[in-house]
Amino acid sequence: MSTLIGVVKRYHGELGSLTLEKGSLTVRVQVIDLRVAFGRFDMLVTPIDGTGEAWVDSGRVQFDIDKDGGRLM
Repeated sequence: MSTLIGVVKRYHGELGSLTLEKGSLTVRVQVIDLRVAFGRFDMLVTPIDGTGEAWVDSGRVQFDIDKDGGRLM
C-alpha cells in the first residue's frame, strides 16, 4: 500500500497528454486520482480545457517530463 501512496503523491495534480483509442486525437489532462485495479495503476484524468473525467490505464498518459523513466514505481 505504501507504493500506492508514493505514486499518488508523485502524480496527483500532474499535467500530461492522453491519446484517445483511435490515435488521431490527443488531449491535455490533469491527474486527479489514482487506484490499483487488476494489478495495474489507473489514473482518473480530467481535460484541461473541457469537462468530464475518465479512468484510464496509467500507461496511456504521457507526461511532459516522465518521472522514473516513465514507469510507475
